[in-house]
Amino acid sequence: MIDLTTFSSNEAWVLRRLVDGGIHDFEEQVRNDPRMNDHIADSEVSLEDYRELHTRIANKLQEHENDGFDCHPFDRDETQFIAHLAQVGSDASLSSATYVREDTRKWHTTLIEKAEAMDQDRRTTDSTPTSPAPAESERTYNHATLAAAGHQLETGDWDAHRKLAQIAVKSGYAAEVTQEYFNDAGTDTPLEHKIEILDPGEAAPCATPGLRLEEETVLGSTISVEQFTPETPHGFFGPVTPLEDAPTDPEGPGNPVASDAHLSALSAQPPHREAHSTGPSLT
Repeated sequence: MIDLTTFSSNEAWVLRRLVDGGIHDFEEQVRNDPRMNDHIADSEVSLEDYRELHTRIANKLQEHENDGFDCHPFDRDETQFIAHLAQVGSDASLSSATYVREDTRKWHTTLIEKAEAMDQDRRTTDSTPTSPAPAESERTYNHATLAAAGHQLETGDWDAHRKLAQIAVKSGYAAEVTQEYFNDAGTDTPLEHKIEILDPGEAAPCATPGLRLEEETVLGSTISVEQFTPETPHGFFGPVTPLEDAPTDPEGPGNPVASDAHLSALSAQPPHREAHSTGPSLT
């Protein structure tokens, strides 16, 4: 029997305000951040669809906040967005305040965890017995989700960037991971990375399979671009990131470590309707 997560009236009141804060933050980004508009333009969900879903969620939360609720008033997209918007609203609220009580932080964390549990309840009640869901690293994703996850990764996280690039190839795309090494003893972040998601036809030819560029810049700094395509799905270095071969000083700061941050970055993205590949369509 499913143990449904239920919000009391007090919890519902606070959750509604966190979600309202998340919606407000979304609208602020639409107005002020060109990257948000690029993200929406690349996605399968229009700005009008986002706003319609936000309005539907806000109305339902207001309708039920006096008597509490569980997952039943909401569909699966709504419960996923409630958890996402509550997290965004909490982050915005806590970052803008000059002082935040510790019990307020804990209260927000508890409500967000309950919202995520409610989303799982909704998915469990909607599901029928089938084969187990694929592991996160085996799923496929669309371009917008992959790109948004890439923007969330820490720039120093080489392993997560490479793992996300390999998932992009499984999802029917190509990817390039650019690594810049700064030969500067005064920096705490000698390695910086970024990922670009491409259609396979956009990938430029490589003289060395999987390695589009490798050059030394000023004062011993380097820049390289590792390419992941259907022909080289594991890039130049292979499926496992050779952390020990990083150009950083083993005794200095910023050495890369094994990481699965790409998985949490993917799961944090709002749902999109279709993946690019013929695999299962997920967020």
